[in-house]
Amino acid sequence: MSRSVPCPTCRNPAVYGPSNPWRPFCSQRCHSIDLGAWASERFRVCAENPPDGPDGLNGQNGPGDRDAAVGTLGRTSGGTPAPAH
Repeated sequence: MSRSVPCPTCRNPAVYGPSNPWRPFCSQRCHSIDLGAWASERFRVCAENPPDGPDGLNGQNGPGDRDAAVGTLGRTSGGTPAPAH
């Protein structure tokens, strides 16, 4: 059974199920608008600046501490990507 969700781009109802190849978007147009926003960096995923050093690790992290060297992802409280400012 499919359910209806608001399209992230236009907020119109969109079928969230196998019958909608663009889910969670209502159409290819809305999907492309969202993809273009990411491609033009209007949406960004926040990350901490990497530590200084030639390897980006600053000698503090071992090989098992990859996440500490990469940074953390940031999102707004609603679970959607934070828009670029």
